[in-house]
Amino acid sequence: MLPPHVILRGFDTLPIAPEVVARLAPLLAARDLDSAAFERAVKFDPVLTANLLQAANRLRSPGATPVATLEEAIALIGLQRLVEVAVGASLRRTLPARLPGYGISAGKFWIHCIAVATLGEAIARRIDLPTADLAFSAGLLHDIGQLAIGDFFAENMPESDWWTFGTPDDERTLLSCNHGDIGQIVAERWNLPAPVIEACRWHHEPARAPKTIDRGLNTVIHAADALAYGLGFKGVGYPGEALDEVAPAELGLTEPELLGLAQDCRRSIGQNAVASGMGAALDPS
Repeated sequence: MLPPHVILRGFDTLPIAPEVVARLAPLLAARDLDSAAFERAVKFDPVLTANLLQAANRLRSPGATPVATLEEAIALIGLQRLVEVAVGASLRRTLPARLPGYGISAGKFWIHCIAVATLGEAIARRIDLPTADLAFSAGLLHDIGQLAIGDFFAENMPESDWWTFGTPDDERTLLSCNHGDIGQIVAERWNLPAPVIEACRWHHEPARAPKTIDRGLNTVIHAADALAYGLGFKGVGYPGEALDEVAPAELGLTEPELLGLAQDCRRSIGQNAVASGMGAALDPS
């Protein structure tokens, strides 16, 4: 087992939010998004602007006039989703080709995050969750702790590129913490909204989550994570985990209803993957 201070020593070099993510983080929690604030956050990043226009053009009707400005992209996609696409595009730049310690390619990791985001949003809308606007972002970012741990191991144990911790419990056995613990710290450093921070920490342990957190969103992301594995969009090198028995009751949905909703989301997962530029990594395995 690695003592905690070994991992903590790496906290000074944990991924810092890319500059654009830092500017966009407050917008994720905003009830009244400001398109001018969004444009100010991204307009000096030509690569990101190009990615956003590409995302919009992938979704336009065949033969339609290409989207050429951020204003047109906002009109086509919607500001909330465009903010989420921007955050995702910025974070993808930090991904290595393979995630050390997790036995997965960057493409498969990101497709899993997109699947959890898509499923989480669908569940949240279905149950009319008050924080449903954060569900996509929470799903997209739920495993950022794995990025931090992967970054640490890439620097300190290069051979970790081709093995995997296994389950979150196995992570804790080796590290004295798991990616939920680390994800909480990273999300706090990035000034993400509190419900997103809580989902990063507790999505594998909904029954143990404190009563004081947004348990609704956390349980949504837990269920979405389990359902993504069930659809074949696996995050790391283990079979996934069963849906916690508290989840259906807390969500007010039966397990068959959740499974049916997941099947209904397959097409949306594909569309979101294509919009994010990750269509090539789509095939579930």
